Amino acid sequence: MSSLSVGRDDARSIVANGLGPILLARGFRALPSGLRFKRAVPEGTQEIDVILAMNPPYARGTIHFLPHYTWSLPKVGAVARDMIGGNSRIGRINDVVYFGQLASLSYKQEKADWYFGEHSQDPELTRQQAEFFARWVAPFCDEYKSAEDLVKGYFSQDPRLYMDLYEVPSVAAALIILGRRDQARSLIESNQEKAENLHCSLQPLLEYIDRGGRPEGDFHTEDVVE
Repeated sequence: MSSLSVGRDDARSIVANGLGPILLARGFRALPSGLRFKRAVPEGTQEIDVILAMNPPYARGTIHFLPHYTWSLPKVGAVARDMIGGNSRIGRINDVVYFGQLASLSYKQEKADWYFGEHSQDPELTRQQAEFFARWVAPFCDEYKSAEDLVKGYFSQDPRLYMDLYEVPSVAAALIILGRRDQARSLIESNQEKAENLHCSLQPLLEYIDRGGRPEGDFHTEDVVE
């Protein structure tokens, strides 16, 4: 097993000097680990989490940086949970509307992970992370903040978003919040056959709409930042 010549603190330093300033300038705050960044947006939260794989078996002697993003919209999450009745086979049972590794944010034109094995790499890795976050991550943060943004991204088939059948309840919930119940119904109906082919049913979502669902004003906005 190859030993590491760099450590977790060295990796934190690269994050602090590379992608950190890009996020801090946009209102994110660094959480105590120095590897997680979070900001509040009017309808929820955005979080970047830099996972460090220390001396992984596929790249001995290195630290592998694996940044992930998680976008949460509590109002959308609350309606989606009501719609699916807690059935996690149909859709998400938390407030997360999209998450994933960062490679998709560059339309997979650039890699979004880095291997760190020697101190001589510090300046180059710092530069690469700063450039990637400025070019791809910062615009995505600003484009996707709300239920309206989620709907727009889904129907435009934004390739940065991984949107399959499992995301239909969240998008339908966003449409309901926006007062577009008829469009939510059409979205669900257009995916019914696909769901049946996968041995699940979207009928609970239609029943939710039929019984009127939750009143659109019945939400309580709270500070959702840790």
